[in-house]
Amino acid sequence: IVQDVPLVPIVFAVMAIFTAFAFVKNDKVHSQAFLGVLSVFSVLLSIGSGFGLMFIVGVPFTSITQLLPFVIFGIGLDDSFIIMGAYSRMDPKMDSVDRIADTINEIGLSITLTTLTSALAFALGCISSVPAVYWLCMYGCPTILIVLLYQLTFFIACIVLDERRIAANRRDVFCCIAVPRECGDGGTAN
Repeated sequence: IVQDVPLVPIVFAVMAIFTAFAFVKNDKVHSQAFLGVLSVFSVLLSIGSGFGLMFIVGVPFTSITQLLPFVIFGIGLDDSFIIMGAYSRMDPKMDSVDRIADTINEIGLSITLTTLTSALAFALGCISSVPAVYWLCMYGCPTILIVLLYQLTFFIACIVLDERRIAANRRDVFCCIAVPRECGDGGTAN
């Protein structure tokens, strides 16, 4: 177990870099690389919450349970990509809250059903007579449900905050720095 512990932060870093590159655009303001990092962070929060819940309940942590973060990253980031894909297809002239509502109306059922089927698969794994599989599934079922909860709360809130950053004409990663807007006379204004 001790030898495999460094793999989770490495996966976190690799997935954050990958997702940041997936969300990046060749525009200082409209790029959403930091939002990609926040999507990975929401999955990491889900793993911490799910594992923490199981620790409190007293479910033993086994060596095979360490495989679960890799599965959870896949499920959680899939939801992030689906949410962002649907959100980017919405009319950008709409208010961000209305765009989010339309996005969730469009894809909410599909990500909920895929999450519920994954959680059900892990729940059915809890009837296994193999102890390692049993404990893995005990961790997996609630953690997958928590991923959906974080995607529909934390990540959605991050999207709205990112839209406010874009509306304020601020840089992607360095959101405290405003990008000058071009004025009609060829000058710039902040």
